[in-house]
Amino acid sequence: MTSATFVERYNVSADIMLTSLINPKFCKYLINEQDEILDFYYENIDISNNIIKTKTISKLKLKIPETLREITPNAFLNILPKSYNVETYAFFDKKQKYAKFLAKSKFFKLVKGKFKYDFVVRPINQNMCERTVTFNYKCNIPFIGKKIENIIIDRIKKTNSRRIEIIKKWHNSEEFKNSSNI
Repeated sequence: MTSATFVERYNVSADIMLTSLINPKFCKYLINEQDEILDFYYENIDISNNIIKTKTISKLKLKIPETLREITPNAFLNILPKSYNVETYAFFDKKQKYAKFLAKSKFFKLVKGKFKYDFVVRPINQNMCERTVTFNYKCNIPFIGKKIENIIIDRIKKTNSRRIEIIKKWHNSEEFKNSSNI
């Protein structure tokens, strides 16, 4: 398993940071901000006291990094779909200020991969927090699994600043300010 951890700072309280992305308006916002996301929505949001469980469905464009294309046979690349769906199961603990995510997809099964991530939110002050996010990817393909893991984690590292920028932009948007959070 290969991992990457990022520490991020946001100008919102820890409570708002924890739940601000559990918002159907955020789904539409994200689709507009990221061209690789074709669709994104919450299929289920279950709230019980301080625990929130969600299931999201994402339809993503399949983008094979060039380094992975170089080691993959063309016959395999030619049969891959142009997009794939991901079901993400999330568990949020509002009291402990953490969340865990498990992403499932037929595409992940095809490449014998497992993808999960989690984060912890720590208040800095009333209007600022720090979020520590850890991504984990495991690929069980013999001989090239570790290389695929490194490529996936490297791509996450390269796109991380864009992800943070989108979240900060969301927190400053009128859609966010005019919506109610969980």
